[in-house]
Amino acid sequence: MYSNRYYRSNYHQTPVFSSNNTITSSYPHHVPSLLPTTEQLYSSNSLTIHHNSLLQFPDLSGNSSRIANWNGGHIINQPHHNPHERLLHRSVDTCPTHLNINQKSKWLKTGEKARANQNLRLAKPTFHWPESHYGTPVHIHNRTSLASIQLIVQKIAGTHLYTIDTESDKPTHQNRQSLPALIQIQAIHNEESATVLLLEVQHLPDRNTTLFRAIQQLCQIIFSVNNTIMA
Repeated sequence: MYSNRYYRSNYHQTPVFSSNNTITSSYPHHVPSLLPTTEQLYSSNSLTIHHNSLLQFPDLSGNSSRIANWNGGHIINQPHHNPHERLLHRSVDTCPTHLNINQKSKWLKTGEKARANQNLRLAKPTFHWPESHYGTPVHIHNRTSLASIQLIVQKIAGTHLYTIDTESDKPTHQNRQSLPALIQIQAIHNEESATVLLLEVQHLPDRNTTLFRAIQQLCQIIFSVNNTIMA
């Protein structure tokens, strides 16, 4: 959820839920609306896993460890433990001869970056953040209790530093465009305490309900002009 891009929330308007269940703000134009339309909200194409958490089965097709697909007899792949390991031995001597000059340059630079990252990984201790510092992530959707939302509002009322990340569902034959799926919010209370919220935007309650208005209030508090947002 961390990156090198920082946004002061007073550079944009406070996001609100409009009548079609979208967040409206003056974020840069490349940031999509994060909440679904009513049609998308009740779409049968959404994938719901246990506990109403919106999750995707892993896409294993692009990796190299092979296992049998549970849906058929063909072979699919599992991810490498260290996906950059295969890049570490790239050099002028091992460069494929069919590449042109630009392709060779990119091929070699990728190897250099992989080796630099490997050196950092070996030189630095593994980052460890105790689970006790942030507890269990809170899923927010149409079955979250009103009392839970109210407790979260009370807990983050004095918090002014947040990190935000978003996830989208991949396009399908039924939906040619990717759909907003998840807003990941980390409310940083202090150096040793944070609250993680997972807002499942394809599974929000009806906008006319008290629960929806409570979630709306929660988002307005998070995106207040007085807060700092790291995205």
